[in-house]
Amino acid sequence: MQDTVQYQMRTLKINEGDCILSNHPYAGRVHLPDFTGIHLILELISNYGLKVVQAYMAHIQHHAEVAVRNLLRDVSMTTDGVLRASDKMNDGSVINLHVEIDSQESSATFDFEGTSPMVINKLNAPAVAKSKEIY
Repeated sequence: MQDTVQYQMRTLKINEGDCILSNHPYAGRVHLPDFTGIHLILELISNYGLKVVQAYMAHIQHHAEVAVRNLLRDVSMTTDGVLRASDKMNDGSVINLHVEIDSQESSATFDFEGTSPMVINKLNAPAVAKSKEIY
């Protein structure tokens, strides 16, 4: 995102109130799916109607949840339900991750206790950590 914003600031005359959507492949590429994920959804709604599209989105979300819960249950059967990892970033900061899987609920708790404090870069920001959990 930082590269995208810097590119826009260097190349565009931006006025107060302007809104920029970037899908330039050499300027960060961060919002192309959003720009596309919007066009295609509007097309689906136009073809099938809002209720049908919303129903299928709900089915997809439900299926994804079931798949993740099944994976967690399977992992808990082959481990003691606890996963641990530790790694160092280039600056020496430590990332510790402790995942506890509840096999009854097929859910997981992510604990970053012992991780170095946030540093002045984008690598261990809370939003980045959350996106890694989801991935």
